[in-house]
Amino acid sequence: MAGRVIGWLLICDPPAQTFNQLVAVLRASKGSISSALQVLVTGGLVERFSRPGERRDYYRVRPGAWVDLARRQSGLYGAFKGLTERGLRLLAGAPAAPRSSPRASPSATASVAASMGST
Repeated sequence: MAGRVIGWLLICDPPAQTFNQLVAVLRASKGSISSALQVLVTGGLVERFSRPGERRDYYRVRPGAWVDLARRQSGLYGAFKGLTERGLRLLAGAPAAPRSSPRASPSATASVAASMGST
């Protein structure tokens, strides 16, 4: 459901929607929309805001959300690369079989991390 909500918020006009508008247009239960919004707001992709003089909340894709998400993911690649390298150092004295499957991972992870600007 979170995918449907963010998908709609990316293309809807106006770009800000109320909870009830989301329920109606997505033809979903209030509970499922509420759960999806909680995930998206907590994850920083969607923001909830109110307009002066109105008592309802609106939801929209948070400006800069995609850039922030890419930066967080980039940091995770760097962390994973470090963990993989540490694991391989710990296995340095082990027979080749236990080391062989993750052996390609550090270079692949390093390549992704480098392309994302994380080292």
